[in-house]
Amino acid sequence: MKNINDILFIVQARVNSERAPQKMIRPFAGTNLFDIALKKIKQTKIPLENFRASIYEQELIDICKENGLQYYKRSKESANNDTSLQKIYEWHNQFDYKYAVIINACNLFLQAETIDAFIDEYVSNAYDGQFAVMPKKQYYWNQSG
Repeated sequence: MKNINDILFIVQARVNSERAPQKMIRPFAGTNLFDIALKKIKQTKIPLENFRASIYEQELIDICKENGLQYYKRSKESANNDTSLQKIYEWHNQFDYKYAVIINACNLFLQAETIDAFIDEYVSNAYDGQFAVMPKKQYYWNQSG
């Protein structure tokens, strides 16, 4: 059994997506994907002191501040890197937590109840890692594409 206070919950976002430029801040139903994700986070059992948005661009910082949530100011290199996991996840050595849970802000239909169910399952099992609440493709790129 894990203690929820030993878990960092993080949403990593950037504005310069190649497949859908500015998708995190593009207007959608009077708001945007990043704002929707942060509002869902606030509806969950995640202790807000254990939450960070890993962001670089001022537009994302402003949305985070509007929601009263903490953020990690990632580097410009991290926000513009698709090849190095060390750079993309540069925050991983910056916090004193035993575990990290990354929540995908692009999943518009992810519900707070689903996040809470994931947390319940994760803290109650003996495994250090657990992967996903939905089937999806995750792309990691190297120098060759």
